[in-house]
Amino acid sequence: MSVSKIFLSFALVALALASAGAGLAVYRAPEKKVAPPRLPDVLLDLPATSPTHLYPARGLALDDRAGASIAPNRSRAVVGSDGLNVASYIDNQDDSASVVSFQGDGQAVSMVREYYPSTDVLGSRQLKVRRTYGVDGITLRSEARFRREDGSQEYAGHLLVDGSYQAFTLFGDGRTAETETVTIPDEFETNHAPKLLRFQKWQEAGHVLIYHDVLNDDGGSRDIKKFDSQGLLTLAKHIGMHGVVGTTVTAYYPGSTRVAMHSVTTISETDATFFRPDGTKNFEQVLTTYGTGVSWFDVAGIIKLFHQDWFTSDPNDNSALHPRLWQVAECNEKGDTTRLVTFNNGVLTRQVFYNLTLKGILYSIVTLDYDEAGKLRLSAVTPADKKVVVPPVETLGLSQISTEVDVREKVALDLTYELPVPQPSRHDRD
Repeated sequence: MSVSKIFLSFALVALALASAGAGLAVYRAPEKKVAPPRLPDVLLDLPATSPTHLYPARGLALDDRAGASIAPNRSRAVVGSDGLNVASYIDNQDDSASVVSFQGDGQAVSMVREYYPSTDVLGSRQLKVRRTYGVDGITLRSEARFRREDGSQEYAGHLLVDGSYQAFTLFGDGRTAETETVTIPDEFETNHAPKLLRFQKWQEAGHVLIYHDVLNDDGGSRDIKKFDSQGLLTLAKHIGMHGVVGTTVTAYYPGSTRVAMHSVTTISETDATFFRPDGTKNFEQVLTTYGTGVSWFDVAGIIKLFHQDWFTSDPNDNSALHPRLWQVAECNEKGDTTRLVTFNNGVLTRQVFYNLTLKGILYSIVTLDYDEAGKLRLSAVTPADKKVVVPPVETLGLSQISTEVDVREKVALDLTYELPVPQPSRHDRD
């Protein structure tokens, strides 16, 4: 065997191992839609347990060219009578090993087997990974991975006829699927990076489906569903064709079919409505690129009690993104705003009262501005009746008006659901 052929075989070995580790696959135009095989069908082509003696025992593996034992990190090539590579054996310093098998041309890789380090004096090894390749020696056709502890299979993957790749991770029995992932090379991505077509996850007890994510036939929108341990739907999310726009999310109370929250995302905001277990509206939330607003309702879910506006950016620290209370609007029994309170970094800076009666006169608007110490510094009043003579402002006792705000109105809403939140603006100012 010539020196050039020896170097070529070693280069092919390196290429095979690198491509196998990266899971590369060339793009293939979809031929037709075929139902993906079920896990039992996939496992029919794979051994139930991993063989332990497919690799030559230590001390018996000889270099065909030198007739000597192989040293760590050394390779030996098995060459056929026609002078073409049949296989290459590779020993690593950690005592793990690999076998690369070649196709009939002696160049394209057909299979790569990786073995765990030996565990006995004879040097026998247990199979760790087995990968097979297409006629080009690069396209990954199948992959099986085995646990070291008991040899049970933990992963099974293979190429489907439409060019997609289906992969299962397996529970400890080596036969039952824990997850299923189906991907296909994306011709519009660099190096045809895989696009997720479907992902599913099961819980081991009862093998109940608890997560389902699928790319819809329109090629852009997705549907994600989550289930509890009994198989009841807990969350349904539809992701629009263009990122978050068109996304809807519906959440359910645990163990029931009662809706806890429903949201719709447009190009400018996400509008979410949260419900109590009895179906009445608890509060509404609006998320925008710069902040969020929350309106709380009475026990009947009809009358608005108060409204909060929060900024989600910090003007003094562009690296920090956290909610800062900006305004609280309090309402009367009809849901009309009676007081609007404005904050700056947690400090009350302004109060605006609507339809406030002072000294027997009804004022449509009363505005009070405060300094950082909470002392009244500016005030303005507008009577509801323009013909009313307004007494001197200093006689209205405006400085005695309370600045207290109910602690409940200053509490940030805990976002417990997966709502699409646009990237907050870092340029907002109070």
